[in-house]
Amino acid sequence: MYTTWLDMRRFAAYTYGRGGAAVGEAEVPFDKPGYSCGLAHPGPLGRWDVRDSVVACVPPLAVSRKMADGASKPLVENALAGIVLTAQTFNPSMFTETWLTQNGLIPADAFVGVRIFSPEVAQFQTADLHVLVIPPKMQITFGIRGDAGGADIPQRIATRTVELLPHTPYQGLGLNFEFFVAQPEGQDFNSYNRVLLGDGDYRLLREFSVPDAKFGRYFSKKHGDARLKLNITPVRAGPASKDFLHFSFNFHHDVTELAPEDRVQKLKQFIAEWSSLRQYAQCLVDLGMTT
Repeated sequence: MYTTWLDMRRFAAYTYGRGGAAVGEAEVPFDKPGYSCGLAHPGPLGRWDVRDSVVACVPPLAVSRKMADGASKPLVENALAGIVLTAQTFNPSMFTETWLTQNGLIPADAFVGVRIFSPEVAQFQTADLHVLVIPPKMQITFGIRGDAGGADIPQRIATRTVELLPHTPYQGLGLNFEFFVAQPEGQDFNSYNRVLLGDGDYRLLREFSVPDAKFGRYFSKKHGDARLKLNITPVRAGPASKDFLHFSFNFHHDVTELAPEDRVQKLKQFIAEWSSLRQYAQCLVDLGMTT
């Protein structure tokens, strides 16, 4: 049994084996899964350094490595998600443990680990999610588990927040998805990466024709009422420092043009779209890993 550790302050995760032996940069006792305001849970993951994204670490999404015809296919080895409410200013002092439990956001017995409640920041966690509230935003991070997704509780927290605090000057909502995908079994990562993202007539590619070159892409478009931004980047992660393609999705919903009294209802509508957007993101990952 391993425990995957996410240090939310540095967006770095570590794997701890029996007795607290760490694969990473720091030692945290194995019997303190909530230590240092991180999120811990069982899972055969290694260290995940994702310093520019809103992430959480979870057991890997169950994706078969073999297709029906027996051919090898890319493998999603980690899948992460976030719900981010932005505002001109949040009031973190509202988010006390008593307020959270009395208003049905989180049961009293669900809190784990260290939690912080102050006028400047509120930070707390359960076994499955982590919440950070600072004046510019409320950030809920959690893992995508199998086909169901595991977003019921995070969606409830976000929905109840906008219902209970309707006068907060909300500006937008971000629904974020992170997928870490390995190349098909038996294939070289750099060659596979080049076929997917490094082929074409763009003249700059000529300067990256060496065997160790790696490639990424940025995509953006309007998707329904959201602006979709997709970054695909090669990263090294896990206990073996393995190569992955990191698909980072941000579906941004802007409500600044709406009247203040209309923003809560629109945000609730956007939050309810999580499952359909997650399915669409997964479809784009599958499409993006197909040669």
